[in-house]
Amino acid sequence: MWTSSPKDGALARKVAQLVFGIELILSNCESSVPTNTSDFTFLNNTDFYGFNDGAQVVATMEDCANLCLNKPSCVAASWNGPGSRYHDNNCNLHCSTAGKRTMQGELAVLIRPQGPNCKSPPPPAPPPPSNPGWMPGDWQNRFDEGHMLISGPGDKGAQLGNGYAAFFVQGGTEFIAGVFNKRQTSSHRAAVPSPLTKAAITAINGNTAIPTAAALDLEMGVYTTVTPLGGSNSRGGNMHSHAADTRAAFRPYCEQRLYTHQALEHLLVAETRCNNTDGDSAWDVTVSAPGPELTLDLLMQKETPRGGLPPNATCWKGTVIVTETNTSKRQEVGICYTDLEQHAHVMHVAPGQVSSAVHLRTIYTNVDTNATATGQTVDAAAAAYVRAVAQADTLWDSHVRAMALRTQARIEVGGNAELARVVNATANALLDTVRSDVTYSTSPGGLATNSYHGHTFWDVCTWMWPAYLFFQPSIARAVLEYRVQRLPEALANAQLNGFEGAMFPWESAFTGTETDPAKGTTIEEHLQGDIAFAFRQYYFATGDVTWLTNSGFPVLEGIARFWASKAYLNANGTYSIAKIMGPDEYHGNVVDSVYCNVVAKYSLEAAYGLAKTAGVTPNATFKDIADKLVVLFDTTNNYHPEFQGYTRGTKIKQADTILLGYPLLYNMSTSVRQSDLDYYATVTDVNGPAMTWSMFSVNYGDIYNDTAAAQYFERGYKDNALGNYHDWHEVVGASGADNFITGAGGFMQSVFAGYGGLRIVGKCTLQLLRPRVLPNSTGLALRRVSFCGSVFNVDISPAQWTIALDDASPTGALPMFVTVQTDPPSCHRLDAHGISVSAGASATLGTTTCASHGGMGN
Repeated sequence: MWTSSPKDGALARKVAQLVFGIELILSNCESSVPTNTSDFTFLNNTDFYGFNDGAQVVATMEDCANLCLNKPSCVAASWNGPGSRYHDNNCNLHCSTAGKRTMQGELAVLIRPQGPNCKSPPPPAPPPPSNPGWMPGDWQNRFDEGHMLISGPGDKGAQLGNGYAAFFVQGGTEFIAGVFNKRQTSSHRAAVPSPLTKAAITAINGNTAIPTAAALDLEMGVYTTVTPLGGSNSRGGNMHSHAADTRAAFRPYCEQRLYTHQALEHLLVAETRCNNTDGDSAWDVTVSAPGPELTLDLLMQKETPRGGLPPNATCWKGTVIVTETNTSKRQEVGICYTDLEQHAHVMHVAPGQVSSAVHLRTIYTNVDTNATATGQTVDAAAAAYVRAVAQADTLWDSHVRAMALRTQARIEVGGNAELARVVNATANALLDTVRSDVTYSTSPGGLATNSYHGHTFWDVCTWMWPAYLFFQPSIARAVLEYRVQRLPEALANAQLNGFEGAMFPWESAFTGTETDPAKGTTIEEHLQGDIAFAFRQYYFATGDVTWLTNSGFPVLEGIARFWASKAYLNANGTYSIAKIMGPDEYHGNVVDSVYCNVVAKYSLEAAYGLAKTAGVTPNATFKDIADKLVVLFDTTNNYHPEFQGYTRGTKIKQADTILLGYPLLYNMSTSVRQSDLDYYATVTDVNGPAMTWSMFSVNYGDIYNDTAAAQYFERGYKDNALGNYHDWHEVVGASGADNFITGAGGFMQSVFAGYGGLRIVGKCTLQLLRPRVLPNSTGLALRRVSFCGSVFNVDISPAQWTIALDDASPTGALPMFVTVQTDPPSCHRLDAHGISVSAGASATLGTTTCASHGGMGN
């Protein structure tokens, strides 16, 4: 919604208020449905992913809901009403719900969370990637090294982000951490118009410019489009040739670089660089961009900053139309950018010269970590814009230096360049979405999309966060801080729902209140245990008592109080937990979910066991409930049934009970763990979300079934990380949520935990379980792994693996000792020279001295 003057702005505000008022009225009308649908909430602007179970044209959403309610195989329904994109009144019935997305004008309803009840069709084929045309010679080298992804110039899927702002290129909008629009269950990330994301070379000497290739450099964090000067008849060969021919000879060309500055997080840079050093003709190169796109999330008004601005720049102020709650802050965005719509830039490129031009976008909000005052965001953006103009010649170098710091802790794959590119692209997607000085966490779709409305789920702490803990501990801490800051809302939410302690909402956005639009999934209270497990792991991995006392323990204690109030005492003296849903969303409202009860048990044990360290008297009730909490086990079939009353052979959605092995490391025999894996492999939905298969890989590897581990490892990414940019998708065949970094996080765990062997087994105690190379590769290296103050490297080959302190490891850190699990065990103090271990052997790293193991080894 746009306006260009204060007078028009007032009118637009009235229109916005009217629209919102109508929406509220409609929402109230929607809740007044016939008796047979009165228990369901209709979701505005929402569509469900899933497999179709039929469709029919109906007159109202109530009719659509009744169709689903009266069809036993229907799980959810969405209606293309008059205000939707298709406006055909079609009621789409679904037999599974792999996810949900924002879809303007559509209404949806979730009827049966426990589905599906119909056969899943084969997934659609993903779109084929395009081949690049002519490109600079160094691109192929970067590609072969695994650091660059290359495509044709129109390919989708390249993501840029610095943890504060992120977007998919060619989209015209971006998302900013912490900026949401709409009330509670309608809350979603606010799309911020960003014309500079579409800046391009549009003409050369007055003729239409024809780009030939595009690339995302994962190490430098830059998306580049290349446009040759002179067309297909200039030297260098056919513009549309491929492979080696694309770099056979030099030709004059221009590169359009686009990057979110890694050090200056408020800054986006579009830099045009034309290389005519070997040319004998002059060229006039035009760089332009379209105007800002329409947004339904912000009331936009053009502003003149008080501090002044270059004449080719424009500033706007955007205010979210609806706040998340009645009392929450109305988020404001100030944006200034080089206006290439009104002031297209023409570069004259003389023979023998290199010419460049830098165009900028700066953005500030009133909800940043260091928040700018409301009403001053445009002035802040303008001041940053002026500073960036003055630093234009050094912006690229400072960005590259900051990216080098971001990527120094990394995973390296040897002998398989394609797999190296997948690993690097996955790490890049995880790092684009968060940063250490932003505490808004992230979502299953990351920061670059509105998938899952941008809300924070269990996905963050269970699937993405472990990679941050080992390779970016400052980011791991910032992600946990999101929960620390919202502890008061979690305490209030528990009271609202009749419990004690802290009950974090299943979906959380800006304020920490419940924003889940799908009634029925709020009982997925395993989230509380997932959060507590991450908090415990952070303390074990850092030994930071100050953090535990001031930040970690209040959350742990609050979650333990929640579980203590939810568990109930059975006649036989055990405790059970009812009305709950585990990760398997096909089965809700169950009793004694085995996964939920184990994470609840761990939560209670952590609060009891760490109380004295935090200066608090231990609560004996926590230990009593933890010790007596039911963990179901079927002695006849030697496995853990998913919940009380589970019928063998019933399909489940995703990894659930198998997570007891890894990441939970629940104490069980190898035979039980194998029984769990072998059984649940047969009933897990083949079209379930991506991270499931990575967990099968890790767990099968733990019990030495390397064949199954390798098969599931490949399944964990090959059908989900797709296209030239290895963009992650939730479901096979490019279905489900886009940029599904939940799957990315699961895959990374299969690399560093599954094959790298990293396992936290206690405070400042790390197991390295049989480190080995990835399938179809010759080497694996874990660079700059952080653990309890030390920084180390693990280098793995088919014959042996080596662990050594990195040069960056602080000299004041506690000494670390490696106990190799041979017969007899040998113990060594870790130093920069390293310790080599034969392939197949495991070891433990910790601060326990070798004296306790009987002395030093050789």
